[in-house]
Amino acid sequence: MNNVGGFMRFDNQSALREYRQVGVRGHADEADPVKLISMLMSGAQEHIAAARGAIEHMDIALKGEHISKAVMIIQALHDSVREDSSPDLAQKLTALYEYMVVRLTEGNVRNAVSDLDEAAGLLSGIESAWDQVPTLLAEHKA
Repeated sequence: MNNVGGFMRFDNQSALREYRQVGVRGHADEADPVKLISMLMSGAQEHIAAARGAIEHMDIALKGEHISKAVMIIQALHDSVREDSSPDLAQKLTALYEYMVVRLTEGNVRNAVSDLDEAAGLLSGIESAWDQVPTLLAEHKA
């Protein structure tokens, strides 16, 4: 993460490359770094939900495709974290992303929607916190 006005941010180029590779919807070229991370998280959530549906419909190939894409996005989020301004927070965040990948992988192997739900819930918590960043940045600039 890089320091922006005392706040951590992600490596935009790494996230942008992954965003394009997995085909998350939106306008990645025009997105600011904060919006890009939000778009990545949303894309991961969409793929987790689709994988959940594929498990429920016993579509193994589709399940694998969506879990793979979700893992790729979460890995991009992981790889984008920089320790510049808050090494402790960065370490905890990367560990959480790693854990999500493990849960998704286990869910894939076991066809367990509970594993996917756990990963989605963890990501949702990060999303909720991330959604506050634009407000915090605006307040910091004022």
